[in-house]
Amino acid sequence: MRKLILTTIISLCSHSLLANSPRVDDSVSYNHENTQVNFNFKQILERIDSARDVYTIARYTIRDDGSERFLRRDRYTGSAVRKSYLSNLSVDCVALKGSIEVIEVPAGTFETCRVDDVLAEQYARTSWMAANIPFGLVRERVVKLNDPSDIRQTELISIEQ
Repeated sequence: MRKLILTTIISLCSHSLLANSPRVDDSVSYNHENTQVNFNFKQILERIDSARDVYTIARYTIRDDGSERFLRRDRYTGSAVRKSYLSNLSVDCVALKGSIEVIEVPAGTFETCRVDDVLAEQYARTSWMAANIPFGLVRERVVKLNDPSDIRQTELISIEQ
């Protein structure tokens, strides 16, 4: 009986850790809008090269009819990609100097870590990230500091794992 309980605990812990790790075919879709355009795009983890610790991520725009058009393919270091996969929201949020907030986006309601920062001294960025979703990002809002009417917002619309 003890062996069965221990095996079950190990299995559950392993599954929990794997659920928060990047996997090939992890996919999320976002809506992006700014003052000039509004479009949907999809981001897919296509390949993991463990030997070189390089992750390949492809992006596609999603047309009105639902079809996808290849946009670009980028390679990232594994550490950069793994960092976006939050595993423990409370602990990770403290490390990011953020605050816990519940937000609603088209993909659902999420408990998130809100982080505010400044990009290149030109933009104020607020990111809301959640655990247990690919790439972590649920919403991002970027406002140009010298033109507050220049707002860019990206929101999660679907998740495929």
